[in-house]
Amino acid sequence: MTQDPSSVPIRVLVADCSRLGTQLLVEALQRDARFEPLAAVPVVEKFSEQVESLRPDVAIIGADSSGTNALPLSIIRLAKSSFPKMFCIMLLESANGDLVVEAFRAGVRGVLCRDDSLQILSDCVSSVHRGQVWARNDQLLYVLEMLAKHSVPMAVVDEAGTALLSKRELDVVQSVAEGMTNREIASRLQLSEHTIKNYLFRVFEKLGVSNRAELVSFALNHRPHQQERFTTG
Repeated sequence: MTQDPSSVPIRVLVADCSRLGTQLLVEALQRDARFEPLAAVPVVEKFSEQVESLRPDVAIIGADSSGTNALPLSIIRLAKSSFPKMFCIMLLESANGDLVVEAFRAGVRGVLCRDDSLQILSDCVSSVHRGQVWARNDQLLYVLEMLAKHSVPMAVVDEAGTALLSKRELDVVQSVAEGMTNREIASRLQLSEHTIKNYLFRVFEKLGVSNRAELVSFALNHRPHQQERFTTG
């Protein structure tokens, strides 16, 4: 008999900046039957070994108190490149705008603050595990403000170098990144709202995202100077 996937606990690897912080997070997650929390060491080499051994679904990486956050960001970049099937969440000391942007740029799918509730922690882990992007409205606003200052890439290409988005679709993505509504985008591009919805549907399908928050995250990770390629399928 096949086991119901919804009944399988989500394996959550926790690597906070201190042993005490890690243990507290593990104990908090243990209160929810949906999760199987596992403690990790916040060192790049050891973290990599533990991911290889434990095969978690989600990892929570804690920001350090020094303010540099070089180590947790390095761990997240490693996870994104070496373990693409595992989603990362960064636990921040505070909703610092620059760090929120850096976290999403490094490849996280969710950001939390230490003063968030246990319910928010649980909701964040569950949402990220489902493939969604998690952030508070004010945190997403930081990302939108950053994107508003920079254009999205003029070409997102597949492995063959073929552009995935048309010029008009890129115009729509840029407008979404600036925080505009469908009505505002329609007015800017002199199109109907129905047409804008159709463009967004095609963009979501081509880029493998399901909502505007995920589209913003994608755009942030594909800014012009990065020259990255996005592989479909």
